[in-house]
Amino acid sequence: MYRAASEGIGVARPYGDSYPYDVLVQHGRRLSRIQVKSCFSLEKRRYTGFPIIVASHWRGKQVGYTIEEVDFIAAYIARYDAWYLIPIESLGKLKNIRLYPTGRKLKRPGGFYEKFREAWHLLKDEEIAKSESQAHDIPESHEAAQEKNRNALVRTRSRQERERHEFTRVDTSQKDDGL
Repeated sequence: MYRAASEGIGVARPYGDSYPYDVLVQHGRRLSRIQVKSCFSLEKRRYTGFPIIVASHWRGKQVGYTIEEVDFIAAYIARYDAWYLIPIESLGKLKNIRLYPTGRKLKRPGGFYEKFREAWHLLKDEEIAKSESQAHDIPESHEAAQEKNRNALVRTRSRQERERHEFTRVDTSQKDDGL
């Protein structure tokens, strides 16, 4: 989960193998349990997508994860270096899904998960993310102020040019009256 860490999200692995989640992530006061799934195989056909099993195996059966066990499925599609951060409640009772990182809009079930592609903001503390977002807005407002100053300068130069043109016209007319 290097990618999560690069987003400023703390990542920890639980000791042992008895938990239904693979990693814990923390951002501010928000703590989430993540089950990591991946697909390294190639798409067999253009329309089939990449299969992800979103269930655990217990006594030979697939058992879907519950909200009490896991908060998100982090699915990685290696061929496209794409991460999907899917809230567990959006899966319903599904145990298998297909993801389509090629950008094709399909009406198959996996097409519904594109909104969760690279959705790292879902793992972040809303208050901190909001303040980080506002910090990034400062350059934009600075740019807006610069644009406003440029527009004012253009208006001033245009006005000065008009005044200079009118002054020249007045001078010309006075010379004509004198002859």
